[in-house]
Amino acid sequence: MAVWDDMRQLLLEASRVGPVKMLKYAAVLAVLVLSHIPCLKLAGKVYYYCGWERKRDMALSQGHEITAKLIKGHNDHIDYSAGGSLADCHPSGIYEYMLNGETKRYHAGFQGCEYPPKTLALYYINNPNRMFSVDESHLGDGLRFLPGFLVSGLPWVLAAVTVILLGLAP
Repeated sequence: MAVWDDMRQLLLEASRVGPVKMLKYAAVLAVLVLSHIPCLKLAGKVYYYCGWERKRDMALSQGHEITAKLIKGHNDHIDYSAGGSLADCHPSGIYEYMLNGETKRYHAGFQGCEYPPKTLALYYINNPNRMFSVDESHLGDGLRFLPGFLVSGLPWVLAAVTVILLGLAP
């Protein structure tokens, strides 16, 4: 019975707010919900333009893709008895590829505990001496999520501005 009494008390308090204030709260909720749709689409575009996939697509459009073969792979083995964890695993590989009749090497580091792949797709945009791979782990990968998080927080900022404009802020 206490739950029903609490519900009745909440409804009575809500009815005292008045219809105008309830419409203002509904407007804030509508801004919050409806602004998520374009912001999620924008976050996907920001993620793409800040990531390695865009650079790969630019290199592919120029026909600058080379397949490299693994010549030496290394995978740190985890010593669980010494308190090791999966975070201690750092596989890496040395890859060899041919470019303009010249054999070159590429060092790649990976995440996870799997052995480095046998082949690796390498790309370059303008300078063949500046190869990159989409499959390896990159030092700045954590930072490329930051613009997406900022765009995802935009609906909350819009809702806060709506609260201030409608005079609902204390």
